[in-house]
Amino acid sequence: MTSRLIIKVRMPIKILIILLTGMTVVTGAQAKDNDHEWRLTKDPFYGDALYYYSNQQYFSAITRLLAGRRMGRLGAHKEEAELLLGGMYLSYGMHNKATKTFDRLLNKETVTPKIRDRALFYLGKIRYQRGYTDKAEVSLQSVGKALPANLQEEHAVLLANILMSKGEYKKAVKILKNIDNETAWSIYGKYNMGIALIRLGQQKRGIALLASIGDMKAKTEEMRSLRDKANTALGYNFLKENKPDEALSFLSDVRLDGLLANKALLGTGWAYSSRKEYKKALVYWTELQKRDVIDSAVQESLLAVPYSLASLGASEQAKKHYREAIAIYEAEQQRLNYSMQAIRSGKLIKNIRELDASNEKGWFYALNKLPKSSESRYLVNLMSGHAFQEALKNYRDVRFLQQHLKKQEKDLSAYNWMVAARKEGYESRLPYLLRNFRKLESGSIQNRRNVLAKEIKRIEKTKDIWALVNEKEHKLIGKINALNNKIKHASKADNVDDLKNKMRILKGALAWRLETQYVKRLWSAKAALKELDKVIADSNRAKSVVVKAKKQAPASFDGYYSRLRRYKQAIGQLRARSSTLANAQARYIEKLAIRGLQQQQQRLGTYLTQARFGIVQILDKDIQAK
Repeated sequence: MTSRLIIKVRMPIKILIILLTGMTVVTGAQAKDNDHEWRLTKDPFYGDALYYYSNQQYFSAITRLLAGRRMGRLGAHKEEAELLLGGMYLSYGMHNKATKTFDRLLNKETVTPKIRDRALFYLGKIRYQRGYTDKAEVSLQSVGKALPANLQEEHAVLLANILMSKGEYKKAVKILKNIDNETAWSIYGKYNMGIALIRLGQQKRGIALLASIGDMKAKTEEMRSLRDKANTALGYNFLKENKPDEALSFLSDVRLDGLLANKALLGTGWAYSSRKEYKKALVYWTELQKRDVIDSAVQESLLAVPYSLASLGASEQAKKHYREAIAIYEAEQQRLNYSMQAIRSGKLIKNIRELDASNEKGWFYALNKLPKSSESRYLVNLMSGHAFQEALKNYRDVRFLQQHLKKQEKDLSAYNWMVAARKEGYESRLPYLLRNFRKLESGSIQNRRNVLAKEIKRIEKTKDIWALVNEKEHKLIGKINALNNKIKHASKADNVDDLKNKMRILKGALAWRLETQYVKRLWSAKAALKELDKVIADSNRAKSVVVKAKKQAPASFDGYYSRLRRYKQAIGQLRARSSTLANAQARYIEKLAIRGLQQQQQRLGTYLTQARFGIVQILDKDIQAK
């Protein structure tokens, strides 16, 4: 039978919005991408958000962008910030908010076709991953010709996937036939085109495409797995057409240690069985039985082995193997029952909670390890699907929000303490400030200033150089006057003429210095008066501020306390809501897990019936033979 389309959309989405905005990240692969260009971040708010974004702290980046937008602080990066915000909304699965953000930007005339096509492409890509295929098709069909060359092949493959899921294989082939490069996406496109052609009945063309992939030289594990998938798909296609030789030629090329090894071993056994070569078939099925019994191919081999033995005439051995298969099926069903009981008791969710829930990666988060529990081994296939991974991401996001809200609630206590400390400081300093300002109110400082101003005017008018002496000169003048006074009262018998001449010379030198420095000293006095006026003005302004604060501060502190109480109440409500959502999401995860285990039980039930019927057939033949 032909293989179903399994192409999984890869997410090189570390640079999702950086691609949208034309910016680059510092990685080797991206640095080589000529489609990007270095951009200078001019606004600190936007740069701060980019810092958290580049460190994969998407929740913190979102909050900073929202704060910057609300305060109008994003400046020249307003549109780029909106694109970044829309991309991170997508990263958290907030599809509707992201759509509104993109639509708001896409409707602007200022958005370039290059940014517009990138936005539509990534919007379609995320919609496809989330299962909104109709909306994804609308977005991808709206992409114009400005999409960069390095994204065009991925765009074609995504759009073809959607068309194939709707059964529109002709349209899908029309889109995929234009892909002719040797990139990873072009190879995925060829694979899907081969499947589409086979389903359209164009077997020859479809088989040729898949065969070229099955024969390619693969350098990466991803391409090696795709090569195995192509060979497995061709093998089962030829088995369906009862062409075992052709089937064997392709199934033999599948790696024994690859993801599709079990399916290839099972198919190889059936191919030999179709050729009546039951002993060769037993070789492959016996090898398959050594592998993990939870795999459906291994479970089917438990039936295939006794079927071949019965065909070889080894009835007793066949019955023995059928009974062993029945015992294994029943044991697995019992284990599945225990696992479902454990899941219903909350064990799975408890183990999931022990995994990391502290990061902010949103959509980019992936559960890359299984919870440590017995039931996890049955959930491998389920956990690889989009539905279960999406449920896990949503649960992890709600858990992260719970932790964040809990931290914020604790932080409110610190804010209360800060407000209390500021209030205490205000109340302790206010009396001191008021006492100082009362001195200003007395007018003594202003009166002294007016006296100084009047004195400066008098000095300037009369050119009184002696009024501008400094403290040292003032003391010197005092000493000169004292000596002159002594000389004046000295007796005629004393010889004081020389001393009188020295005093006259000294006073003349001082007068000369004051005369030559008069302009400079007068300017300094006026400058000091201006500085005093500034100090008085500043004091008056400070006084008005303190008086105003005295009236408003109590209400201001009460306002802070009131806001903190409101925030605490809002956080309490959000915590209650997040707890409800977390519980609901946990139940949904358990429901998905149990549904997956029930499907495995149903398959085992079918195999049980076939095993029992096989024994009955052998017994019936034995009775007829007797």
